Amino acid sequence: MDPEFTLSVGHNRWMEPGKTALTAALTVTSRTGAGPAGDVAEVIVIDRSGSMTGAKLREAKRAAKAALDVVRDGALFAVVAGGYEAVPQYPRDGTLARADPATRRAATAAIATMRSGSSTETGVWLRAAADLLATRPGAIGHVLLLTDGLVTQNPESFHRDLEYCRGKFGCDSVGIGLDWSPAQLAAIAERFQGRFKFCERLDELPAYFAEISARAMSKATDDVELIVYGPKGTQLASMDQMGPVVDLVPGMRALSDRSWAFPLAAWGAEEREYILGLRLPETRTGLRRSGQIELRVGGETAAEAEFDAVWTENQSLFVAIDPKVAALTGQLELSEEIGRILAAMRAGDEETATRAVARLRQGRQGRLRGHEGHARADRRDRPGHQERHPPPLRPRRRAVHRVAAVRHRAQLVRPGPQGGRGMTYACPNGHRSTDPDACSECDMPMSDEVGLPRLPAAAPPARCPACGKAQPGGFAYCPHCGARQSTGPEPLAPSVAVADFEAVVSVDRAYYDETRATGGDERPPFPGYAPERTVRLDGAATEIGRVHDLRNPPRPLPPVNLAERPAADLGVSRLHAVLQRDGDDWTVTDLDSKNGTYVAGTRLEPGAPRAIGPDETVNLGFWTAIRLRRKPTEGSRP
Repeated sequence: MDPEFTLSVGHNRWMEPGKTALTAALTVTSRTGAGPAGDVAEVIVIDRSGSMTGAKLREAKRAAKAALDVVRDGALFAVVAGGYEAVPQYPRDGTLARADPATRRAATAAIATMRSGSSTETGVWLRAAADLLATRPGAIGHVLLLTDGLVTQNPESFHRDLEYCRGKFGCDSVGIGLDWSPAQLAAIAERFQGRFKFCERLDELPAYFAEISARAMSKATDDVELIVYGPKGTQLASMDQMGPVVDLVPGMRALSDRSWAFPLAAWGAEEREYILGLRLPETRTGLRRSGQIELRVGGETAAEAEFDAVWTENQSLFVAIDPKVAALTGQLELSEEIGRILAAMRAGDEETATRAVARLRQGRQGRLRGHEGHARADRRDRPGHQERHPPPLRPRRRAVHRVAAVRHRAQLVRPGPQGGRGMTYACPNGHRSTDPDACSECDMPMSDEVGLPRLPAAAPPARCPACGKAQPGGFAYCPHCGARQSTGPEPLAPSVAVADFEAVVSVDRAYYDETRATGGDERPPFPGYAPERTVRLDGAATEIGRVHDLRNPPRPLPPVNLAERPAADLGVSRLHAVLQRDGDDWTVTDLDSKNGTYVAGTRLEPGAPRAIGPDETVNLGFWTAIRLRRKPTEGSRP
């Protein structure tokens, strides 16, 4: 049965003279009948890059099988293994299969044969999924993407692939491990109006995959659009979906200079909320401007609502905030305080009104003092920021995106049973805050905006030493720039100025065979061509790591960069270990790496320096061996 849709709109109707920004809160509700009528196609994309080894690959296979178990009979599906290329894992001929017990068993057997050992060309995988779904254009397409690494694809090619896929399917993405980029997965999820999640516990991955797949199976239609018609001279400022937060402007179609169409992702029985920001033309006091919002399903009008704006000098009218707008933008407390002020003014109680206004002003001044050193200054300094993002609009999107960047997920906490009074927000440190801009318990900033009143910050938050942004606790890497946060012991004070030592980097077949025997066969093959190379050791501390994108690295490149071809070692962490010198003595310290650092066959304790003898070799990753030697003098042999 086709779904039935309703549309409701709340907005601040009364406008202060000289103001042009209108914010509207939209709620779209869909109710379906006994079952979905549309054809559904699910493509499961599993990262099979070289770092997907051991427990990660095992749990990824279990998760893919769990997702298949909830694909309903008759639905279309495919499984794709992602590496340098997108390889059809099932069906092998690159088509979509109809789900039934036989095809599920065959797909499960095909998934079991998946092996790791390639690069992370995520855009190529998504393009392949789009081509698969294009073979059944009438189906509601959905992609479930799992990865554990940074996108290693050429950035221009990656963005071309994303643009190629725009509007062709919905996508939910999941990151595991420590090497994936939250910004990259957030961009993918937002581009395709989906969700992204950091799965910290691998044993929870199958249940989450089953949940996503079941949600995709519940969809009944994907031909849904919101059409906004504004009065003459109207400019679009923003359009955002809430929970998960999705910026709808990039996928918008301009129908005219004052009307816009926003395609929405596939729908089942659900409710979604949106915040619309418009800039209306300047109008004299007493005049009215009106517009319309229309919801279309399959090209037909399913629901519609009107909005208008009236400019007035009556302060008691234009300072009030619509309850729906207040709920979505985190201004419920402010709205209630303004209501108390207006009630006191109408009752002639000037003393109560004056005290309430003073409380508001004191809270706003405290907020300005707490934020002016970083958040507001950062926002003002962005080129063209005021033109692109007018300050009165989009406060909730900023708050939720800040949480997404810090906590590796986008999440809007719904109002409580008190009609919105119980709304809380996810603090980066794990608290539930009643303030959307800074945690009411620990004062951790959660937004660039200055919204509800609060006290000045008690102490500045911990900040990344590389990019300077606020950091949560418990993460090894900065979720903003990728820089390592716990780098072990402090580097020794420089004691030499001459680079008279060098590191000899080679591959070690015996070490590879030993770790393969203990770690399983799910790792890349030993490199056939791997010439020995040397790296000059400057100063007292030299980092060892692996950074793929040399044109736009997430942090300064480590001097010993094991991402360099032809023997790039995918078993090395982005910041793996550090060599430290004191005179002619050297130590190596593991920086809590994923696969560990070994000397004389013993894995080092993270953060504990270990002296390196003149004949000892440092092993790390899948096959890398590093030994130190004094740099040969000119004319001598090493």
